[in-house]
Amino acid sequence: MSDNITTKVVEVVVRHRSSVPGARWCEPKGWAPTNLIEGAEYVADTGSWWDPSEEAAGILVWTAPDAVEGDVATVSLDDLRVASCGDCRVIGRVEVA
Repeated sequence: MSDNITTKVVEVVVRHRSSVPGARWCEPKGWAPTNLIEGAEYVADTGSWWDPSEEAAGILVWTAPDAVEGDVATVSLDDLRVASCGDCRVIGRVEVA
């Protein structure tokens, strides 16, 4: 077994700050998450999950502290989390195929 552990690196478009300290909302660039959010559907145009009436969840990133809204950042998939909109409760890791 190798000691080299590689983590998937992805690009995201950085969005506005969240209420979670140090975290910003972001959207996938060139990839899509495969997470299933009960009662919601992932919408690629917005980079978030929507239920029938509102945005239900999105993706948070912590590793782009100096980025401004609209910047594209290359980050480890391990540094992204799915969070509920409104209360910013972290739901879990971002999953990809």
